[in-house]
Amino acid sequence: MMHHHPHHPWPLPSSPTPLLLPFLLSLFLSSFLPPSFSDVHYLQLYKACSTTRQFSCGNRIISFSYPFRHQESPPQCGYPDAALSCNDTDHTLTIDIGNKPYRVKDDNIDSATNLVTVVDRDFVGNPCPRPSETTTLGPAPFEYTDDDVNATFFIDCPANLPSPLVSISCLENIAAGRRSYYWLGNGRLPYGQMNTCEISFVQVPTTRTAFDQSTTYGEDYAEALQEGFTLKWPAEIAVWCSACNGSGGVCGYESSKPTCFCSDGSATDGSCHKRSHIKKIIIIGSVAGPVGFVLVCVALFLYRTSEIYFPHWVYEHLDRDGDLEAYDVTAETEEIARKMIMVGLWCIQTMPPSRPSMSRVVEMLEGRVGGMEMPPKPYLSSPRRPVVVTSSSS
Repeated sequence: MMHHHPHHPWPLPSSPTPLLLPFLLSLFLSSFLPPSFSDVHYLQLYKACSTTRQFSCGNRIISFSYPFRHQESPPQCGYPDAALSCNDTDHTLTIDIGNKPYRVKDDNIDSATNLVTVVDRDFVGNPCPRPSETTTLGPAPFEYTDDDVNATFFIDCPANLPSPLVSISCLENIAAGRRSYYWLGNGRLPYGQMNTCEISFVQVPTTRTAFDQSTTYGEDYAEALQEGFTLKWPAEIAVWCSACNGSGGVCGYESSKPTCFCSDGSATDGSCHKRSHIKKIIIIGSVAGPVGFVLVCVALFLYRTSEIYFPHWVYEHLDRDGDLEAYDVTAETEEIARKMIMVGLWCIQTMPPSRPSMSRVVEMLEGRVGGMEMPPKPYLSSPRRPVVVTSSSS
């Protein structure tokens, strides 16, 4: 029984030589897929970073979410300055920031407010800490809060330095006539005298309220430092990670940016759905039999046929809104085929400026056929060239 379709049927012209098909398909795969799409490396990260985000610390279970990661997991499972571990001595939660360990105050990471308070491990339990290096944060993901303030320290200075410097009584060496000070940023500094300090301009963040409660003579500065300082991270990180997880991916961080690792061995800075769709285009084209192979070839290459220049035939069929239903192709496969052919016709444009960039090709493959602009008709002449006859007259 004959089936009638509203569109023009798609009679396929002569197929390319069968021996060329594997070669052409391999060219297609290497042209359209960056190595990361099928890289085993990303599949390993997908599996490694899929593990439960919790671990034991003392008699407690520490649960956490992205952007944090466990210190023993691959570094790509979270942000560089968000590695968590359990301190072996006091069994408290530790985070490494700028390659320096900090205690997480109260073992609390507040994912609801995106806040965490940390204390320099050198200050914990120390009745008279002696800051020796400036605290630095990495480029991401943490930022200081409005309640944080930098206390600037000047250690082991000669004689007495005037206000606004605050003397630290427990670091005094009266016999040697040496004193240490901190400054909270208000008032003018006696720069000339501070050059003789053993350590100058060491900045350590703390909460403004903690130092406001410190006495005039600095006896309570140790307690102020042990209050630590509060860090925040952008709420957009959780939104992005939720989208990644919702697409079946696992949140990570690579090449200095958030990266979604997908179960098919690909990686993207968005979600896994679109990347998987591109791979589906290739899979359908490669396993759909002779029709599928021809569709793959159409998208990228020019062929000679016995009757018509192939790109012209394809273009005219698309322009007439021809379909593939006569070949038992589903609507979804037909849309994918049309998308591949449209991209292929763009890629073979005679004028180089008209050809899309690789990023634009990916955008077209990710989008819908209805939103794609019809490319100009290929202007290459038919591969069948006429024989030129020349004559000369005497």
